Amino acid sequence: RSYGKKVYYTPGGKREAGESDVQALLRECKEELDVDLLSATKTLGNVEPYGTFQAQAYGKPEGTMVRMTCFRVVPREAEIELESLVQPSEE
Repeated sequence: RSYGKKVYYTPGGKREAGESDVQALLRECKEELDVDLLSATKTLGNVEPYGTFQAQAYGKPEGTMVRMTCFRVVPREAEIELESLVQPSEE
Protein backbone atom coordinates (compact mmCIF):
# COMPACT_ATOMS: atom_id res chain seq x y z
CA ARG A 1 0.00 0.00 0.00
CA SER A 2 1.31 3.45 -0.82
CA TYR A 3 2.07 5.72 2.13
CA GLY A 4 -1.02 7.60 3.28
CA LYS A 5 -3.42 5.59 1.09
CA LYS A 6 -6.35 3.46 2.24
CA VAL A 7 -6.25 1.05 -0.67
CA TYR A 8 -3.65 -1.32 -2.05
CA TYR A 9 -2.24 -0.91 -5.53
CA THR A 10 -0.51 -3.48 -7.68
CA PRO A 11 2.91 -2.60 -9.07
CA GLY A 12 2.70 -1.19 -12.55
CA GLY A 13 2.70 1.84 -14.71
CA LYS A 14 2.81 3.01 -18.27
CA ARG A 15 5.05 1.47 -20.88
CA GLU A 16 8.08 3.50 -21.87
CA ALA A 17 8.65 4.26 -25.56
CA GLY A 18 9.39 1.06 -27.50
CA GLU A 19 8.75 -1.18 -24.47
CA SER A 20 6.58 -4.32 -24.63
CA ASP A 21 4.05 -5.19 -21.93
CA VAL A 22 6.40 -7.87 -20.53
CA GLN A 23 9.39 -5.48 -20.53
CA ALA A 24 7.27 -2.93 -18.64
CA LEU A 25 6.25 -5.64 -16.15
CA LEU A 26 9.88 -6.57 -15.49
CA ARG A 27 10.94 -2.93 -15.10
CA GLU A 28 8.01 -1.91 -12.87
CA CYS A 29 8.44 -4.88 -10.51
CA LYS A 30 12.14 -4.04 -10.16
CA GLU A 31 11.47 -0.31 -9.63
CA GLU A 32 8.51 -0.61 -7.25
CA LEU A 33 9.20 -3.87 -5.38
CA ASP A 34 12.93 -4.43 -5.97
CA VAL A 35 11.99 -7.85 -7.38
CA ASP A 36 13.92 -9.17 -10.37
CA LEU A 37 11.47 -11.45 -12.17
CA LEU A 38 14.18 -12.70 -14.51
CA SER A 39 16.01 -14.28 -11.57
CA ALA A 40 12.72 -15.81 -10.34
CA THR A 41 11.97 -17.55 -13.64
CA LYS A 42 13.96 -19.82 -15.92
CA THR A 43 12.93 -17.97 -19.08
CA LEU A 44 10.62 -15.18 -20.14
CA GLY A 45 8.34 -18.02 -21.27
CA ASN A 46 7.44 -18.36 -17.58
CA VAL A 47 5.72 -14.97 -17.70
CA GLU A 48 2.21 -15.82 -18.92
CA PRO A 49 -0.65 -13.49 -19.91
CA TYR A 50 -3.45 -13.58 -17.32
CA GLY A 51 -5.96 -11.10 -18.75
CA THR A 52 -6.84 -7.47 -19.32
CA PHE A 53 -9.24 -5.81 -16.89
CA GLN A 54 -10.97 -2.43 -16.78
CA ALA A 55 -12.67 -0.69 -13.85
CA GLN A 56 -13.54 2.67 -12.36
CA ALA A 57 -10.34 4.40 -11.19
CA TYR A 58 -10.28 4.74 -7.40
CA GLY A 59 -10.52 8.32 -6.18
CA LYS A 60 -11.12 9.70 -9.68
CA PRO A 61 -14.28 11.26 -11.18
CA GLU A 62 -17.04 8.86 -12.22
CA GLY A 63 -16.31 7.45 -15.66
CA THR A 64 -12.52 7.67 -15.29
CA MET A 65 -11.49 4.14 -16.12
CA VAL A 66 -8.24 2.29 -15.57
CA ARG A 67 -7.24 -0.61 -17.81
CA MET A 68 -4.70 -3.17 -16.61
CA THR A 69 -2.98 -6.00 -18.44
CA CYS A 70 -2.04 -8.68 -15.91
CA PHE A 71 0.47 -11.51 -16.02
CA ARG A 72 1.16 -14.69 -14.09
CA VAL A 73 4.78 -15.46 -13.28
CA VAL A 74 5.60 -19.14 -12.81
CA PRO A 75 8.44 -19.50 -10.28
CA ARG A 76 11.52 -21.66 -10.70
CA GLU A 77 11.03 -25.35 -9.97
CA ALA A 78 12.86 -24.94 -6.66
CA GLU A 79 10.14 -22.54 -5.56
CA ILE A 80 7.15 -24.40 -7.00
CA GLU A 81 5.99 -25.44 -3.51
CA LEU A 82 5.10 -21.80 -2.89
CA GLU A 83 2.25 -22.05 -5.40
CA SER A 84 0.22 -24.02 -2.84
CA LEU A 85 0.40 -21.06 -0.45
CA VAL A 86 -1.05 -18.52 -2.89
CA GLN A 87 -4.52 -19.26 -4.18
CA PRO A 88 -6.58 -17.31 -6.73
CA SER A 89 -9.44 -15.19 -5.48
CA GLU A 90 -12.93 -16.72 -5.38
CA GLU A 91 -14.27 -13.65 -7.23
